[in-house]
Amino acid sequence: MKQEVESLRTSLSKAAGDKLTDGNPTITDLSDPNRPQKLCEKFNSLYDNLWTDAFEHVFKDENNEKLSAARLVDIFRKCWEFCRECADNQLEILQEKFVRPEVITEEMNRQACVLKLILSSTGLIQTFSKSELKMIKDARKAVAKHTLVNLTQFYWKTKARQKEELRLYVEACMEICWYATINDPKLDFCFDPTKNKDDFRGYTKSGKFVDYLVWPAMYLHIDGPLLYKGVVQLKDNEGEREQM
Repeated sequence: MKQEVESLRTSLSKAAGDKLTDGNPTITDLSDPNRPQKLCEKFNSLYDNLWTDAFEHVFKDENNEKLSAARLVDIFRKCWEFCRECADNQLEILQEKFVRPEVITEEMNRQACVLKLILSSTGLIQTFSKSELKMIKDARKAVAKHTLVNLTQFYWKTKARQKEELRLYVEACMEICWYATINDPKLDFCFDPTKNKDDFRGYTKSGKFVDYLVWPAMYLHIDGPLLYKGVVQLKDNEGEREQM
């Protein structure tokens, strides 16, 4: 009876812990080297170091600070959008493969897609419980470094379209974006400084108006608390519409 009680206590403790941490941004796994706080540090390091080096290379082409900053922000934004799409698709595929692992012919796959649309429209597509889905997400995070290698190579060869001098910057953007999007819940970035003026700081000039975005703001999750202030170039020009 003592063994049975201890077994039940352990199972209950694990279930309660999983329920507490599942999708809860306020509970941090301190053993995770890519937890939000660590990603924030990497995000800061990326801006302070690799962004500066990349800016020098881009400025040689653009010969314009605003265009150079816009190009680097655009690289990060596209990495973020790409990683979000890949992560969403990967999670769907993993769920499907767990419940239907058999080899599927092209015709069967076509029928399955039709069936999936029907199930989605009727609200019957949910297969896993929250605890089961958490285990899938945790498994994905456990092998994330291997996924990242393949994902980054694919992105650089097919979508990056950048000079070799920017490879390190692109790879660093991909690393942060991938770990940010597989976090539960996923982190978020703001590329529009007009949404919340207090979440951005000035770049090299002071003023009341936004001239251009230099670096996005980072959040713990969508509509969540701020992790890292974004950067904008300001100007004291009444002709600008975006007032800080």
